[in-house]
Amino acid sequence: MREEDGPHEGDGPHEGDGVVMVPVAQFRSGDVPGPWWPEGVDLLQVLWCPIEHWDPPAPQADCAPVVELRWRRAAELLGRPLAEAPEPPEFHEPEYLPEPCVLTVDQLVDFPYREELPTELRPALEQLVQETGPGART
Repeated sequence: MREEDGPHEGDGPHEGDGVVMVPVAQFRSGDVPGPWWPEGVDLLQVLWCPIEHWDPPAPQADCAPVVELRWRRAAELLGRPLAEAPEPPEFHEPEYLPEPCVLTVDQLVDFPYREELPTELRPALEQLVQETGPGART
């Protein structure tokens, strides 16, 4: 996470109770293009609370860190960064503190379920499955 992008004071669902959300990942729309970006934002920050939550807010998993996605405009964050990232809570789970790394972005094609295909394509798909077997690589 670059300094100009965050984290920022007042971020997180635990505002006021002293629990810090830990930055896990950050993605820019120019690096990870796609139709899933909400209108007008160019930055996605993934934060989580590094404490196991036994009764987390829905739809979070039990016994896991609470995850929060922040869709932002990078230009609005300029001039608001903290001097340094806040320390994680005293009673954090060490395995929930991420190690610095770099991700490589790969474009993938997500194919629809059979039921979502146009009716005219289904016979050709069924024939392909019969010829190659279910789950075959084609």
